[in-house]
Amino acid sequence: MSKDPIVVTTSWDDGYNADFKVFKLMKKYDLKGTFYVCINRKNFNRLSNSEIKQISKTQEIGAHTLTHPALTKISLNEVKQEALGSKRELEKILGKKVLSFAYPYGRYNQLVEEVVKKSGFVMARADKPFHFSNRDPFAINVSCDAYQHRFLGNCLLLTQSGQEGLKFLFTEGFANDWVKLAKKTFDFVLRFGGVWHLHGHSYEIERSNLWENLEEVFSYVSHRDVQYCFNKDLVKFVST
Repeated sequence: MSKDPIVVTTSWDDGYNADFKVFKLMKKYDLKGTFYVCINRKNFNRLSNSEIKQISKTQEIGAHTLTHPALTKISLNEVKQEALGSKRELEKILGKKVLSFAYPYGRYNQLVEEVVKKSGFVMARADKPFHFSNRDPFAINVSCDAYQHRFLGNCLLLTQSGQEGLKFLFTEGFANDWVKLAKKTFDFVLRFGGVWHLHGHSYEIERSNLWENLEEVFSYVSHRDVQYCFNKDLVKFVST
């Protein structure tokens, strides 16, 4: 992993209305990221169209399907409708291109990936943590979650992350607390280079009242000598 550049981005899934609080907190700390909006999810308090447009002035808006299905469980024609339909609906709201996509539940396969690619996106994000570099722009993973996983869950995620996760474990040590883990993964990227990518859901932050914790992490990673970017920019840092 190259020590240069050091890249920082964030992802916020679903378009829940508390995303607007995340947006304001990111503005406070001059952070960048992508808000993936699920445009027609039933029984879901999503951002208003005016809030989506306001967020898009300084942050990236990405597509997250129309109704949030597991894409590996539906037909490829339905995958196309969900991916392309969400892109078009958001572009109508924003009046500009939507280039980033996130797989609902992080579920995808090679066929789903190909449909998303053909729908006009430049990248797609999955959700496995303890990753600090990417080899496929349509299988971008993340570094840590703004969410408290169970201890055994974190251990399993670490084992699934391959050599990067093991290197992180041996050099930075382990912490189950998500705030400490966010800081440790960030320190790892500062030390070795790569991408630090925080992934979260604002409804989980809201439900557990984790706003002070999130602000602590934002403060820790802000105003550093690193490149802050949107998810669409990660394609420039994909290693082959």
